[in-house]
Amino acid sequence: MDEFTLILNCHGIYDDFMVAKVRDCTDELDNENDRAMVKLFWHRNRQVNDHAYFCLLAFQLEQFVKYSFARLCDRRLMMAASPDRIAWERVKAQKTDFLTMLRFLLPQDTHLYDRARELYRDRNKIAHEAELSLPIQMSATQRDIEVITTRIKTTLSTLEAAP
Repeated sequence: MDEFTLILNCHGIYDDFMVAKVRDCTDELDNENDRAMVKLFWHRNRQVNDHAYFCLLAFQLEQFVKYSFARLCDRRLMMAASPDRIAWERVKAQKTDFLTMLRFLLPQDTHLYDRARELYRDRNKIAHEAELSLPIQMSATQRDIEVITTRIKTTLSTLEAAP
């Protein structure tokens, strides 16, 4: 099981627990105001939970991109003629930011590149600015990360299969 699947499974288990908890708590209450307060409390907890798991997924995507970029550099170094080899050695040796690595792995004029940038931007807003009002759709995030990582894997496989 990969890290993405493990994180999503854990999120699903806890999310199901919160949904059941809301149902159990509200069923026990007679007062409509009390039910509304309990629902609001658990709704807010679900939002925070979604943001936390989103950050974990986005962090795993960032690690995947770093690993893939290192593989790309290694392959290019093996294939490169002397002048290109020097350029790839420099690229590999420098500290490269996430978006630059992403540009090497995905075409910039695609929806996948834009979506990966959005995920990275949103993760930074949540993790560094405590921006917890961003709407997070875990199922859409899951699908997008799967498509992004599959595309990067395909790019690397194609490159590695080349003579």
